[in-house]
Amino acid sequence: MHIIVFEDAAIEQLEPITLGRAGYSLQCGSFCLADWLARQNCGVTGSIRTFLKSWQAAEYPRLSSPAPSSAWRMLINSRIVPCRTAFATLDRLLRSNRPGIVRQGETLLAAVVPPEAPDLMDPWEPGKVTEWLKTSVVAALPTLDHHLPAFCYPHDLISKHVERITDNLEHRIDTSTYREVRDGVFLAGNAEIAEWTHTDSSQGPIVIDAAASVRPFACLRGPLYLGPMSIINEHASIKPGVAIGPMSKVGGEVEATVIEGFSNKQHLGYLGHSYLGRWVNLGAGTSNSNLKNTYGTVRLDINGRRVDTGLQFMGCIIGDYTKSAINTAIFTGKLVGACSMLYGYVTENVPSFVNYAKSFGEITEIPPEVMAQTQKRVFLRRGIEQQLWHVQLLRDMYEHVADGRQLADRPVAL
Repeated sequence: MHIIVFEDAAIEQLEPITLGRAGYSLQCGSFCLADWLARQNCGVTGSIRTFLKSWQAAEYPRLSSPAPSSAWRMLINSRIVPCRTAFATLDRLLRSNRPGIVRQGETLLAAVVPPEAPDLMDPWEPGKVTEWLKTSVVAALPTLDHHLPAFCYPHDLISKHVERITDNLEHRIDTSTYREVRDGVFLAGNAEIAEWTHTDSSQGPIVIDAAASVRPFACLRGPLYLGPMSIINEHASIKPGVAIGPMSKVGGEVEATVIEGFSNKQHLGYLGHSYLGRWVNLGAGTSNSNLKNTYGTVRLDINGRRVDTGLQFMGCIIGDYTKSAINTAIFTGKLVGACSMLYGYVTENVPSFVNYAKSFGEITEIPPEVMAQTQKRVFLRRGIEQQLWHVQLLRDMYEHVADGRQLADRPVAL
């Protein structure tokens, strides 16, 4: 059996988080789908947007091998929510060798196909999966009675994370080697937690991974995950439902939030029911709102449509490489693009590659060359050398969202 993890047209609906990387890298409750793929002993291929191929080759080289023709294949949608129940379902499908399709309405979530089925081949095109489903061999496959949750909109990154984090952390504890140093507090390897740290695991476990550290006088309430080599600063208040990726630094007050790897929120300020991409930096005093003054459900502006999230608590989604200045205030339910700089009040969605200072009367474009210079400096702070593919990916991201840099009320200044 060969596994093909694929992106369908709806992957672009999850932007800005998926602008610069594949859906299988999205974190939910401390896991991403790539974690399950890494455990499989068969071949794995990533069928993703063409401009992300260099990213995949560098970050997930195993997934860059071509899929063989005329072989049994298992197709997996990259938007599947990475959680214990989904992993168990995928394990059953992989072992069964029973041909069939798992759908959600008209959406293909997974399939096991025999050798005579046509290939789902590159180059990536938005409608490719739909056309593949119409081919005679595939259309004749039976529907399998399995449930697989999937991300459909950006706010699903928050709601699914909050729903799944406790079960995911228990799965992590069951399948890894951690030592329980306090009631419900689990440490891996050389992780450290300062003596004068308050911990409360009554709502879920606290899991601290290898080489991570918690500094004195922090308050930690589970469920909570701290990734490898990450730091929770002194006097931080980390409330239930937080998952922090590798090599991140976190302080202030954080609640029900995903912070992906290499991102910093070091200082005072509130971050709640939000999702930060990779290499994000929030300046001192940056805070977001996660509750409307009316206490009603939060609506998002997504591709020109108003979408009711059904959530009373919904903060912000911030794409990779975006930075905020000191005392930035982000209003409820805002989507903030990748590679942007935020200043003042953020009262609307922010495109990618802009300096957003609308409260000061200015919104200007950030050329990819400027972003590449910033990226190089940021990488050096973590001991990482910028590669040519990093720079090219920034250029490709910039071109991919060119139309989105024009706001509703006026064009972005060049």
